[in-house]
Amino acid sequence: MWFQLVPIPKSQPDDQQAFLKRARRAAEALGLTTRPTFDTFMDAAHHSDGMIVVASGSYRWIHVCDSMDEQAVQAVAKACDSTAIACDKPVILNEHLVWAHAVVPASATLSRTARDELDTGEEVRVDPPANGLVYLQVRRQGFIETRRAKNWLADEFNMSPDTSKLQEAGVGVSRIGAAMPNRKDALTLAASTASALDLGLTGSGAHVSRPGVGLLVSSALILACSLLCIMVCGIIWPAFFSITCFGIALIRRMRMHADADLYQRPRHRWLPWPRMRRSQAADLKTRSAGDDQNWQSKKRVHAYAYQRSTLPIPSGTLLALCRPADREGSQTRLSFCPQNLIHADGPRVGVDAVQRDVRIPSTAVWAGISLFGGPGGGKSNTMHGLERWAVEHCTSSDATIIFESKGSDSVPILNQLLQSPRLVDLNNPATPMISLLGEGTTARQADRFASHMKTALGEQQIGPASRLYLRDAVWLALETLNKPSLQQACTAAGLIQAPNTWIDYAMIILAGQGAQQARALAHATTMAIPHTPAILQALERLHGAVNPQTGRPSISDSELIKRLNAPMNKMSLLAQTPAINSTHRKLVTWRQIIQQHTTLIINMGGSVQPINDSHESLPDDVKTLIGALLLSGLREETERTCAGWQDDNKHVRIFIDELTEVLGPHSNRTSNTEVLEWLRSKGRAFGVELTTGTQYPEQVDQQTLNLLLGFDTVICFTLRDMQSATTLAQTLSIEPEQILQLAKHNALIKTVSNQAVTLPTMALAIPHFDAGAPA
Repeated sequence: MWFQLVPIPKSQPDDQQAFLKRARRAAEALGLTTRPTFDTFMDAAHHSDGMIVVASGSYRWIHVCDSMDEQAVQAVAKACDSTAIACDKPVILNEHLVWAHAVVPASATLSRTARDELDTGEEVRVDPPANGLVYLQVRRQGFIETRRAKNWLADEFNMSPDTSKLQEAGVGVSRIGAAMPNRKDALTLAASTASALDLGLTGSGAHVSRPGVGLLVSSALILACSLLCIMVCGIIWPAFFSITCFGIALIRRMRMHADADLYQRPRHRWLPWPRMRRSQAADLKTRSAGDDQNWQSKKRVHAYAYQRSTLPIPSGTLLALCRPADREGSQTRLSFCPQNLIHADGPRVGVDAVQRDVRIPSTAVWAGISLFGGPGGGKSNTMHGLERWAVEHCTSSDATIIFESKGSDSVPILNQLLQSPRLVDLNNPATPMISLLGEGTTARQADRFASHMKTALGEQQIGPASRLYLRDAVWLALETLNKPSLQQACTAAGLIQAPNTWIDYAMIILAGQGAQQARALAHATTMAIPHTPAILQALERLHGAVNPQTGRPSISDSELIKRLNAPMNKMSLLAQTPAINSTHRKLVTWRQIIQQHTTLIINMGGSVQPINDSHESLPDDVKTLIGALLLSGLREETERTCAGWQDDNKHVRIFIDELTEVLGPHSNRTSNTEVLEWLRSKGRAFGVELTTGTQYPEQVDQQTLNLLLGFDTVICFTLRDMQSATTLAQTLSIEPEQILQLAKHNALIKTVSNQAVTLPTMALAIPHFDAGAPA
């Protein structure tokens, strides 16, 4: 029986626990939670459990056996926010397509996502084109499969696998495939669908499906052996059996329909022993640290537990795949691609109502792209697609800089989508760090840092006097730290230990550890670099003059702390962050990055490699400060290094995933807005192509927001804040309700044609770039 799933409009977003409960009930109704017994053996032989899911474009169909209770179908429909309507076999199954199915090698391993709890199913998406399809044939696990899976997961995680989502109730096994008009597209779609399940499996691929060929080849080999038997031994009777088998296999193959692969059940691994593989060093480590207790005897571990074309599938993942694309009943319907964009040569931004790709002109990228969207709407997925297009179209003279805020959730995806990017992980000292000082003399470095601080934080926090204090403190640090006598001088002045870094020095000299320590370090500096007027003048500007008659400072300790409080607070933020203030961290400069034409990811979020068993991120105030300093430094180096790049067709492509993390703290006016204005208005002549995104337009000051809305291309995803939706709606010339009612992974896009003519706002569906959709 075939059923089409028709979406039901929803007024409220889904709830995690409610979704998972509905999914488990549906899995139970489908028979995925039970195991075959002696009494139900014949039911299993008749394939009375599980179902087939077919997805084509925005349509979803399911097929169940005739003996299946209709309540099971309704449970599936309810779980995926749809209504099940009985229908005939989908027309697309009668077309002559190339079929392929996903395969998993024995060497497949599991990443930590196999332990993550599924959300509301929004992470799992498939985007089959209208001229192709994706299918899943699902059945329950066998008794032996369950045991093998548990042993395999235990070896993969080196601990009890009971908390894995692959061991929860309702996990079935599936055969996953795709069908497209040509072989290449079918293989790509089958592999990307397997990846979209988010099971954590690595190394999966796809093979072209040839149902019935295996039996035909086997029977042909048996026939050849029987003929050989006749010629050598004169024995005739095996030939009757082999000819019969070959004839049956040939007739079966010839009578197969075009969609025969759709009805292939997920295969069992019938060999009586589990698949094993040779253990590697990583398999011999515990989750906490160190070697496993039995590492000396642990030579082999359990490999992938299922047959290569069979994949486990949790109930939540299965029902998320069943959801029709427009399941939220959005009133914002998809548009048709304007005639002006039919032959556009820029990045792919979506598909229209008839599944045509929509691209923006490459010339429009020069004028900037701004993305707005709440969490979970698809903004980061689109940003990744734009980044992939930029890297695929860059030359050996281009530089691509990506400020990534999602951390460990997005950087692994970018590593797969981009071509060998470099990584600066702010909270991981094992990766390089971009110098906050840049190149040049110590005086030039100190003045540059003070200027970036003022630009990043604004005059309200760093006024002219505070800027001079910062400049002098950093210059003194750079001049003093390389003196071999500094440690001895610090000991003589009463300091326990000399500062290790210029950040530590600047923080102490600015009274970050009290006025007495600041004066002691100043005294140590005069001993390490004696009789140097410039040093004495800088110290006098910081701490005031010394009364020549009494030898006492002219400024009291309390007045000194009050005087240096503003710059000291900012230096303390840097000094208290070990990853930033590390003496062993390799430093690179913006000039090196631009001149070497690097593709660089700056991870502003949680560290990619776990630190203390967690993916830690910097404190928000530190992250905001460093992000603002780095953006200011990038702007300055671009102006100094990239003059005339646009005329030479060279590019500095800058992507900012979350704008609020690089614009500095908020005051009456966002501090780094001047940098953004320069990149937007003047940066084009220097080759700058700027793409920005933000989840929180209400947190951006009005001047910056007006600047972003003035970009030639504005992409807006669903927003829940009415004020933000109203502001965006005015720019897009639409009603605010259209933004509020957008389906997830749909977007409203305003852009221009090749002739710079502003086009009407389009509503498009966004491809799943994170799963490998072409950019």
